[in-house]
Amino acid sequence: MNNMYKKITSGLFIPEYITPKRERPTAFSFFAGVGGIDLGFIQAGFEVVGANEFDPIASLTYMVNLGSYPMQIHYIEGMKDKERLNKACEKYIFGKKKYPEHNTSFDIYNNAEGSGLAGSGWIKNNPDAVPVRNFWFGDIRKLKGSNILNALEMKPGDLDCVCGGPPCQGFSQAGKQNIADPRNNLVYEFGRMIVELQPKTFIMEEVPAILNFFDPDGVPVLDKFAMIISEGGYGKWELVKKAMLMQAGAAAGIKSMRGNEKIKKSPVKKRFNKSERPKLEQISFLDGQ
Repeated sequence: MNNMYKKITSGLFIPEYITPKRERPTAFSFFAGVGGIDLGFIQAGFEVVGANEFDPIASLTYMVNLGSYPMQIHYIEGMKDKERLNKACEKYIFGKKKYPEHNTSFDIYNNAEGSGLAGSGWIKNNPDAVPVRNFWFGDIRKLKGSNILNALEMKPGDLDCVCGGPPCQGFSQAGKQNIADPRNNLVYEFGRMIVELQPKTFIMEEVPAILNFFDPDGVPVLDKFAMIISEGGYGKWELVKKAMLMQAGAAAGIKSMRGNEKIKKSPVKKRFNKSERPKLEQISFLDGQ
């Protein structure tokens, strides 16, 4: 077959520049946990085309409630991650019982039927919801956006939304607020994935304390995150940061069609009476409009 064509999941060959259309808006989830944010997206009518999580117990819970049958598991670090998930299956789902007809315990998990298995939870009782069919298990730091897009047969910019809640333990006032907590840097990994995937929008959930937090290099965490996003084409740095400072516990971004280009049109000025003037927290701009 000519190199200008590619084979898609259905078995058809289509031109490489074409992305198969989906009936619903699409989302990809990082730091998916047990699936709380993703459940909201599914209930809102999105198709969560894939998710990523490192913790094996959270991952199993996610796949039970929101996964498909069978699941397409992408082990980020190969056998290392596969063994971690297998151990969790053996301990929390199958106990000590051995299944010699299967190579690994996850083969049982992914191909057997019954409660506690992929797709046997919430999703089974909600037939109108689209299950999550692809799951990346492992460390986001070892994951590349191109790997995700290739597996999903998508291109940069095709995703409608990337969502995630990077670990907050190092930032939260409920903890020690350890500036050297290695999990703090995962916020930047989330920014990297946004830039590599180029979704039309993104949503990040974080604790409000991140607004005043510095990394070990003495750089404000939010400043650095905003710079990553800005350099990735999501608007001017000061406007990205301004939009995030106006949020409490969450931040959202919209892909600017102009990227970081200067705005040529003069903005329309609107006059407000004193009683009509909007409060600061009611305004949020990312691309300067």
